[in-house]
Amino acid sequence: MTGLIFRNLIRTKEAILLFCFSLFPVLLPIVNLFNTNFMQLNAPAGSMDFLTFFGAVMKVQYDIILPMIILVYLAITVFYTEANTGTLFLYKDINRTKVFLSKVAALSAVYLIYVVLTFVFSFATYYLYLIHLPYTSGRFLPASFADLSMVFDIVGTLFACVLCILVAAALSQHCGIGVTMLVSILYVLVSQVAPLLGTLCYFLPNAYGTVAEHLGNGPALIGSLVLFLFYGIMLIVYGNHAYKTLEY
Repeated sequence: MTGLIFRNLIRTKEAILLFCFSLFPVLLPIVNLFNTNFMQLNAPAGSMDFLTFFGAVMKVQYDIILPMIILVYLAITVFYTEANTGTLFLYKDINRTKVFLSKVAALSAVYLIYVVLTFVFSFATYYLYLIHLPYTSGRFLPASFADLSMVFDIVGTLFACVLCILVAAALSQHCGIGVTMLVSILYVLVSQVAPLLGTLCYFLPNAYGTVAEHLGNGPALIGSLVLFLFYGIMLIVYGNHAYKTLEY
């Protein structure tokens, strides 16, 4: 069932538009032809490795919100729109929990493809263009993992995006498109400013990069993972309960 839902999702215009956002790093060579501060990279000479660049790309993509709006809309399409229009198919031999989890898995798979495409285009941009610039090192991994900021950028963004999908999936069971979209975008905005708001960063998994200096890299990564699992399980339990009690 996951495969069927995934194949239907991946053919939608929204999914194709989402994949187009993975071309974001390819814009760097084009933007650098103009005298603008947009998308300008700054780093000490020979310091930026590929992993750091990829983490920065993922973070910027999350910050511009548009890819997340598309993901939320896909979640609404899979849950609310199907039920609201009466086009959802239910099978007597498949319980609703399995259907719900299949839909969540299909949405996550679409996001995973988006991440993989972003990785590929980032890799091509780094080794075909950025490697010739003075602030890059040409290394795939950093010379030292004493600073894991790039890992927090990548892992934290992944956690935040998956949670956003789960928020939309849970809300769209009983809320309309407007409410689901509004709350999901508010979650994205709060998660973006959380690293700047003191103790709030301890409550969102993507903000733990800012407290790694205090807690240490290991405890910060564990704390981020624990929060992600806690919120993820809570949203899945709530979303599944709402789906099981939904009347068509």
